[in-house]
Amino acid sequence: MGVRRAASQERRCFAILLHERPGSEAHYDLVLQGPEVEGPAGEAPCFTWSFATPPGKQAVRCRRIFDHPGRFLTYEGPLREGQGHVRQYDAGTCSVAGDPKKGFRITCLGRRLSGTFRLTLVSAGPQRIASEGPAVEGEYLWQPAEEGVLAPGCPGAAAKP
Repeated sequence: MGVRRAASQERRCFAILLHERPGSEAHYDLVLQGPEVEGPAGEAPCFTWSFATPPGKQAVRCRRIFDHPGRFLTYEGPLREGQGHVRQYDAGTCSVAGDPKKGFRITCLGRRLSGTFRLTLVSAGPQRIASEGPAVEGEYLWQPAEEGVLAPGCPGAAAKP
């Protein structure tokens, strides 16, 4: 089993995926690159939250779902076993800090989403998440942390269209 490096204030990648599945409502997944894992496992899991609408400047509720493989940071296309398909809505870099039992402060610089946001745990759910990632399953509140605060020069983020 790999060893996780310290996660606080590391630069990471993020993606927002539009997930469409036959017979159900489309939703958006916020996928945050997890801490690097040393050892043979290689790919670090991505911590993932599901939103009914894309995360942005408005306060919305979301729920923590299962970790996604790191390839979902760049993947677009069909999903296995009839789970529909995903399309990248946004992507960029971010920094993450916080307490898994309370919530996180996330500073993003993406093509559409830029700013500093809070992801606050509202109600914890059962602990079914496979990884030991820094998040608790349950319902969260996504909201702007401070108006006008933008990510400080995150390298590799695409310019806004």
